[in-house]
Amino acid sequence: MSLSYVQHRASELHRAFRIRNVLEQGACVLGLVWCAVVIFVAPQLVVKVGVALLLVGIAYAMVQWRRRAGARRIGAFDSIESGLVFYKRELERKRDVHLTLWRWYLLPILPGTLTIVLWNFFGDAHTKGTRTPWIVLAMVVAWIAASVIYERYKAAQYQREIDALSSLQ
Repeated sequence: MSLSYVQHRASELHRAFRIRNVLEQGACVLGLVWCAVVIFVAPQLVVKVGVALLLVGIAYAMVQWRRRAGARRIGAFDSIESGLVFYKRELERKRDVHLTLWRWYLLPILPGTLTIVLWNFFGDAHTKGTRTPWIVLAMVVAWIAASVIYERYKAAQYQREIDALSSLQ
C-alpha cells in the first residue's frame, strides 16, 4: 500500500463526510426556519409548544453534529504508518458517530415530534377519528427505523474497513 493511496482514501473519507455535513446542516437550517414560522402561525398552543420543543431539539442536534461529526483537516503524511494511523482513527471516529447518532441526534427531536403526533390523535378536531394520525405516526416510526438501520449499516461498513486495516499492521 502506497502513501499516495492512503492519502487518497483519507481524502475520500473527508470529502464524503464533508458532503454529508453540508446536507445535515442544510436540513437542520430548513427545519429551524420551518419551526420558527409554525410557532408564529399556529393558532393552537400545544402545536406551538411541540414545534418549540422540536426547534430546541434540532438546534441541539445541529450543534452536536458539528462537534462530533465535523470533517477534520487532512495534512500531509510523513509515512505510510502515520497516514494509516490517521485514517484508522478517522474511521473509528466516524463509526462512533454512526453508532451513537440516535442518542444525540434523534432523541432530542423526539419530544417535539411526539407532541405533534399526539396532538394529531387527540387535539386536532379535523384529524380525530381519521386515518391521518396513524399515517403521521407510521411516517415517524418509519423515519426513526430507517435512520437507525442506515446508521448501523454505515457503522458496520466503517468497522469492516477498520478490521481490514488492523490486519495489515
